[in-house]
Amino acid sequence: MKATVMMMLMAISPAGASRVIVKDEATLMYDASDVGGFNNYGGCFEADDTYVTDCLFKSNYVGYFLTREPKTATGSCSDFGYDTEVKNDVWDGGKFFWSKKKAGGVSFEEWKEKFYSIHP
Repeated sequence: MKATVMMMLMAISPAGASRVIVKDEATLMYDASDVGGFNNYGGCFEADDTYVTDCLFKSNYVGYFLTREPKTATGSCSDFGYDTEVKNDVWDGGKFFWSKKKAGGVSFEEWKEKFYSIHP
């Protein structure tokens, strides 16, 4: 049964994303690369596993496509170097964190202003 569940989860995850799930811990979607994502994206989403699997992976195109090495894991975004929780107006089922280090020294507000000025 456990192998079947893992195979189903991998089947619905985007190509290239790997998953490790431990019950009763938050699941996060983050960029495992040391340098952060494309366009200096430095975001990490944290929520319960169902929300990450059924909502974020299926509909968070900005957060997924801007990562260099998209991964999911259990724990907290802070465990992976994302040190600032930022206001999240879109994903009400979880928390959004930002790593200024992964974003090349750019705060989320600075990144968001620049990114959305050229991607309305």
